[in-house]
Amino acid sequence: MLAIPERPTQAMFEVRRIVEACSRGDGDSLALMLRYKLHQTRVELLERLQLNDVVPLRPASSGQAAKRRASKAYHAARSAPR
Repeated sequence: MLAIPERPTQAMFEVRRIVEACSRGDGDSLALMLRYKLHQTRVELLERLQLNDVVPLRPASSGQAAKRRASKAYHAARSAPR
C-alpha cells in the first residue's frame, strides 16, 4: 500500500484546526472542519480500496452549498494564525 507523502502533514493540519475550533468554542467552524475531515478520510479510504466508483457520495444537504461551506471553512482555517 502506497502512502501519499503530503497526507500526514495535511491530516495533522486538519486535526489542529478542529482542536482550535473547540478551544474557541466555535461550533460552526468545528462542524465544518469535522465534516471536511470525515470527507477526506472517506476519500482516502476509497482510493486505497479502489472503490471510487462503487460507493457514490450522497450529499447530506444541498451538495453544492455544503461543499461551498466546507471549502470556505477550510480556507478560513488555513489562513487563521496558528
